[in-house]
Amino acid sequence: MQLEALKKKVFSMKKESLLFVFLIGVLLLVLGMPTSDKQKETEVDAEDEETRLSGFEERMEEKLQALLSEMEGAGEVQVMVTVEDTGESVMGKDSRLAEKESEESTVYQEEGQGRKPFVISSKTPRVQGVVIVCEGAGNPVVKQRISEAVQALFQIESHKISIVKKRK
Repeated sequence: MQLEALKKKVFSMKKESLLFVFLIGVLLLVLGMPTSDKQKETEVDAEDEETRLSGFEERMEEKLQALLSEMEGAGEVQVMVTVEDTGESVMGKDSRLAEKESEESTVYQEEGQGRKPFVISSKTPRVQGVVIVCEGAGNPVVKQRISEAVQALFQIESHKISIVKKRK
């Protein structure tokens, strides 16, 4: 009985009223949809970035230490690398264009139990400074070769490189 009463009311409504009810329903659906993933994007764990950053520094230190210890006259080498920033990741974006508006949202990829943003490209962190402690730093020629090697590897100026002699 209620269904028949509802049918009578709907069919007896004017077109304008019916259109108004339909538009209100669509508006409620649109308002209920999530509008952006910006909050999720900004919640990229700070701990994860810090871990990634320190991991980058450690890898660079190990590689540089192995390389410099092979240089003639350098002897035993210890290295410390500091970086300016965490690097840069370019996330994949999905764009939707309407007549007067455009909307972008981050593209995610399924990974194990969760989702991670899809990274299109990433730049490594920029090296800020390098300190090298080595046995051969007393020799100006060795010191110059080490400085040139570090400049070539990290594209940093010579004043950001410190090479000191290791104590015995």
